[in-house]
Amino acid sequence: MTRLALTIAAAVFPCAAQASDAAWPLALVDGVAPGYAATLSLDQPGQIHGRAPCNRYSASLTGSLPGFSLGSVMATRMACADIAAEQRFFDLLSRMNHAEQTDTTLTLTGGGHRMVFFSQP
Repeated sequence: MTRLALTIAAAVFPCAAQASDAAWPLALVDGVAPGYAATLSLDQPGQIHGRAPCNRYSASLTGSLPGFSLGSVMATRMACADIAAEQRFFDLLSRMNHAEQTDTTLTLTGGGHRMVFFSQP
């Protein structure tokens, strides 16, 4: 995997221009399919946003890549049957502090966990 080497303030991820119009779907959590749908978008420098199992979310990013830290995750407040899965997703996302990206995958790691997002064709 290609290591990221840009400052978040300048560009969130090196392939953000290629991925800016598409959300990255979550494919694996710790090597296993998560059992729920979630996405991550990179089209705004210094921020991530996307769709969790129930709600839309966003969070600020700070630091220099490949390391980074996320600010508090903010989300809309719609109830749904997958609210427990959503909380697990937010808990995992808030632990992420390292990113690696290839043309087809974005891997976030932190707190002993790994989240793999695949680019959409």
